[in-house]
Amino acid sequence: MKGIQVEIDGMNFYVLGSSDEKRLKEMAQDLTRRIQETAASNFRLNQVQGLVLTSLNLMDELYQAKEETKDLTANDPKLENLRLLQEENRKLEGQVAQAKEDRKDWHKKWESLNEDRQNLEARLKKLDGEKAILEKEKQDLIDQGRNLEQKIKELEDKVYEDQMTLVDLQKEISILNGSEED
Repeated sequence: MKGIQVEIDGMNFYVLGSSDEKRLKEMAQDLTRRIQETAASNFRLNQVQGLVLTSLNLMDELYQAKEETKDLTANDPKLENLRLLQEENRKLEGQVAQAKEDRKDWHKKWESLNEDRQNLEARLKKLDGEKAILEKEKQDLIDQGRNLEQKIKELEDKVYEDQMTLVDLQKEISILNGSEED
């Protein structure tokens, strides 16, 4: 934006904006003319009072123009349709803005849920690893249990054999004791 110098009622101003320079200077000349007309119609006004009264007159013209536009719109069905379309467009723009906000909220929720999912997947992976370790330990314990059962069986068989040997030895001792008495 560039500053455009204009003169209004003998005062210089720099106006920043995107309006073209020619248009701004024409508006400044028109405003100066209106201020001078207001001052000429009442010589008792000082410069500030003249500026304020001119501003009030311009605001009155603006309000009258708005009322005329409203009246024209009310009488012309095409303009009424345009007004209704503009109103509907404003509502739709509001809905679009709300939808964008909702989308942001849903996106945040999605990101949060995605993070939760990733955390749960990492936890599941860790638990799967722990499960594999526990299953290996279980299998090792089962194998140890089978080995112990096998050893117990072997020991029971050995005990049985030793008992049989003991019984045989007792019979021999008994026989030997009986032949010594004779």
